[in-house]
Amino acid sequence: WFLSRLMYGSLATILLLSVFHGTRSAEKACLHLSNLNESVSLSIVLEHDGYNTTIFDQSVEEGNFYACADFQVRHWICPFRTSQLAFVTLLAKGETLRIFERRSVALTSEETVTFMQTDKPIYKPGENVQIRIVTLDTKFRPVEDLDPQNNRIFQWQNVTSFQNITQLSFRLISEPMFGDYSLFVRRKSGKTLTHQFTVDRYVLPKFEVKVSAPQTVTISDDEFQVNVCAKYTYGQPVQGKAQIRVCRKFFSSGNCEHNNNEICEQFMCRGIHYGCLSHSYCNSARRVCPIHTVTQRDVSTSGYHMRC
Repeated sequence: WFLSRLMYGSLATILLLSVFHGTRSAEKACLHLSNLNESVSLSIVLEHDGYNTTIFDQSVEEGNFYACADFQVRHWICPFRTSQLAFVTLLAKGETLRIFERRSVALTSEETVTFMQTDKPIYKPGENVQIRIVTLDTKFRPVEDLDPQNNRIFQWQNVTSFQNITQLSFRLISEPMFGDYSLFVRRKSGKTLTHQFTVDRYVLPKFEVKVSAPQTVTISDDEFQVNVCAKYTYGQPVQGKAQIRVCRKFFSSGNCEHNNNEICEQFMCRGIHYGCLSHSYCNSARRVCPIHTVTQRDVSTSGYHMRC
């Protein structure tokens, strides 16, 4: 709140103004006149960037006066600047009394950057679409979802946030239109934030598997550890199980030909948490080991050899 207190003899004037926020935001000003000894014509105007907004414009009888007025800052305020300067002018004129006061006041931008995301970029029919909106503003205009033909399929009214995060969801029908869908969030200034996702026939999600293992295992090593991580192309971790085979690939010392009687051990790890797992292997048999992993579907990756 902005407070202006003026004294003119026995006349006291108090003007209260809230901190002004973004374009078309609802603001309030209150004025108190005490011991007014004659009728006056009262005017209070907000001046900003060459535009005037009238807050009070009325006649006031002698005595005491108190009133509040609601108004809007109609001119656009840049959301990327923390504050801008405006001026409030108070003018009261009577037969013998004239009060003129001009004070500066800050106009602050209430709106901040807003981000919107879905839990994945591509969905299949019947799946649940999870939406997350993150902003520093705690109030939203309606949120809409349009199908590929721009038909509104979902709308959320009076959306509020918890700790500046809003989470919404809806389920796709079993036979939706395939194509790109658009999400719209209308901000308080009237600007629109958009985000798109795709609905398509079911396709196995693509993911990448990375294996971390020692480049060299010697005969003196009792054990060695292998780390496997799998992530989808859109960054989310793969949940599932991994099958790991450890094999000895023998090379003869003479002509380096393969021995057809390779020895392999296979391990099934049933709990990939957060897309990764670790497994330690006993090296008592002195096996030499390229790695082959299977996570939800076969994925091959390079391995390593033991050096004696």
